[in-house]
Amino acid sequence: MPKKKFHTFVYLITKKVVRMIIENEDISELDAIQAFYQSEVYQLLEIEETKYWWLSPEILYEEYALNKGGTFMSKESDFFILLVETYANYRDLKGSEILQLFKEKNLVSYIYDMYEQYHIETLQNAFDDLDKQLELPTKRNQRTN
Repeated sequence: MPKKKFHTFVYLITKKVVRMIIENEDISELDAIQAFYQSEVYQLLEIEETKYWWLSPEILYEEYALNKGGTFMSKESDFFILLVETYANYRDLKGSEILQLFKEKNLVSYIYDMYEQYHIETLQNAFDDLDKQLELPTKRNQRTN
């Protein structure tokens, strides 16, 4: 994405998140701006490769509110949740059902261990590997009638 377009996205998102901070925390505009710019959420938002700019301002505010006083979720856990939800969509299941399946097949640690490989490839590669681990037919090879 062109740098100018990326910064426009960041500006629009930041503006909305700061507005939510002001409304929900009853602090001044300047304090809200400073708090968000110093947050771990903003640090991730300003790195295009994290894809945080894809998230809605509401979700980013929730992350900000949850983590302003504590530690931030690890990148592995963040990716794990993304993988659970996208794989659930891919398999037409609920996220809770996919998590249960991963737990039953002892794949949770495996997926965390595969983070370095999974997150740099397309999600389809991760799905294909999970299909293999779960002994499910790969959907990209299935024919539709």
